[in-house]
Amino acid sequence: MAIINVKAERRKDFIEKFEKKGYKIDKIFTKEEIIKSKLPITIDFKTKEIGRMGNVTCAAAAVSCKAVKTEEEFIEQYTNLYGKKTEYIYSIEEEYSDGSSVTEFFNTRREDALKYLKQRASICDGLYKGWKKESGINSYKWSKGEKWVKLGLEMVEVEE
Repeated sequence: MAIINVKAERRKDFIEKFEKKGYKIDKIFTKEEIIKSKLPITIDFKTKEIGRMGNVTCAAAAVSCKAVKTEEEFIEQYTNLYGKKTEYIYSIEEEYSDGSSVTEFFNTRREDALKYLKQRASICDGLYKGWKKESGINSYKWSKGEKWVKLGLEMVEVEE
């Protein structure tokens, strides 16, 4: 998933560029709500959905982790979405036992991905205190009964 801070006057064009590539508006917010909001836009590459951050607290957390990109940074990082070659990028994926997941992409910056992984693992340690923790090479898993959360580094191909 990418989180992008798009200027108010560019939000409609930005969203429509993805709609032309087959992306749909998520089920939580309408297109108008996303366009009118001051909160960052989200692009989910797995479900091909366009949305926005749910509230100021989520947006602030994303900013503090340096997960929010400007539109320019996003275009530079995901050039293939703008008609250029396929590239390989690092990502951190957080998967949940209920089948949901969140992915944060880091282009070819492995060091940034690893830094984010360590920060997110520290946050998860607090969130899942008392859960069984397992760790591997650049991966973590917290479990309690049937519930589990996995966090790990992946190399992902972003297709045109």
